[in-house]
Order: sequence, then C-alpha cells, then structure tokens
Amino acid sequence: MEDAIRWIQENSSRWRSLSADCDVIIRSRLIRTQGNQVVFRRGRLAIRKPGQISLVAPAVGQARMRMVGDGSRYQVSMSAFGLNYAGAYGDPRPTRQTGIHIGPDDVVGAFDLTDLFADKVQTQVQGPLWSTIYSLTRVTAPEPRVLIANAVTVDRQNGRILTYMRYNQGERGTQDGSLRVEARMAGYQRLAGAGLAPADVPTSVWIGYGGTSMMIRLRNVRLNVQLGDDLFRVRP
Repeated sequence: MEDAIRWIQENSSRWRSLSADCDVIIRSRLIRTQGNQVVFRRGRLAIRKPGQISLVAPAVGQARMRMVGDGSRYQVSMSAFGLNYAGAYGDPRPTRQTGIHIGPDDVVGAFDLTDLFADKVQTQVQGPLWSTIYSLTRVTAPEPRVLIANAVTVDRQNGRILTYMRYNQGERGTQDGSLRVEARMAGYQRLAGAGLAPADVPTSVWIGYGGTSMMIRLRNVRLNVQLGDDLFRVRP
C-alpha cells in the first residue's frame, strides 16, 4: 500500500496546471434524444492546482457549455439544457434529480488528486491485478463514527488509478457516508513539462452520479503551462 500511495503522491506533484482540447459527452435519462446524450465538441479544459477548473465547449464561438471553479466556488451554464447554477465546493448534491447537475469540484477532483490522502487513515483491499485503497475519516456529529472519504483502485503493474470514488463524509451537512461521485480513468498519456519528471495523465475520464454521467476525452494535453487568472474567475 505504501508504494501505491507514494506513486500517486509523486505523480500528482509532477504537474501544477493542465491545458487540453476536449470533447464532452453528457448522458442522462432526462435528455430526450437518441441515446439520452448530448455531445459537446471542440472544447477546452484548463486546470490549475489547487482545485481550479475552466471547461468551455466549444472553445471558440458561442459556448453551449461552460463551467468554472476557483477552488472555493463555481458557476455552470449549459445553454443546451437551459441550465444555470452556482454553488460552493462540497455543497450537497440536489436530493431530487430534477435537472442535469454536474459539479465542477467533482470534475477537477478526478484530475487533481494532490490531497487525496491528507488527514486521513488508509486501509487496503488487494486483488490479483489491482489494489483498492480506502481513506477513512472521523466525524463527530450527529454521533462519533468513522466514514470512508474516498477510494482509489490502482493497477498494480503501473500504479495508474483505474477508478476514484468520493463519499459524503461530513461536508456541509452531508454525513451519511453515501457515494457522491465515481470516476473511471483510461487512456493514460505520459507527459513532461517545465523541467519536472514525466507524469501519467488520464486522457479519457468518465464521471458518474447514478443516472447522470460525463465523459471527457482529452487531446493535445500540455502540463505546467501559464494560465491566466481570468480563466478561473467566478463572476458575482
């Protein structure tokens, strides 16, 4: 377990920012199209640690989808669905699925795993080809107990993360320990930038919330590039 944790931490430390072209597919039973999906092409994804994200599609012209998070708060606009919403990182998800709701904090969290193990206790379940590492945290209300904060399944041959699951474990009133979001990573690419050792970055990430999911496919990925503050500014 120690080797897997060390690899994840070292790999995460090798990049501070990411910029890529992307396509995005959103699927939900609420989308009344063939296949219950909408495809957003020619998008642009930018991530800057800690926790900042800008995802716009298409990147040129009138955006049909835009999400931005500054590490604390976020805004989302999806004209394709007539949706606009905003919130704070860690806000509980809507209790009733009345619309497409994808949190930018959950999206950036699938890429930025820098603090995955911070202030938590780890335990492991080991399989023949993979290992799952559970991070545990203690909450005190409404009564003291231990909950799973997150879990990662790692390919034991190369240390790459296959799945990442984040649980409700005390954030902003959510303390039931239920699964908040699941991410599945595939199509890794080894990239270097700004003199740091190469990092493995997933180029295909599926993010799921039960009946709603987002698939992000990256191209032309660059690491450790200069990104302007305005990209991540949440407007009042």
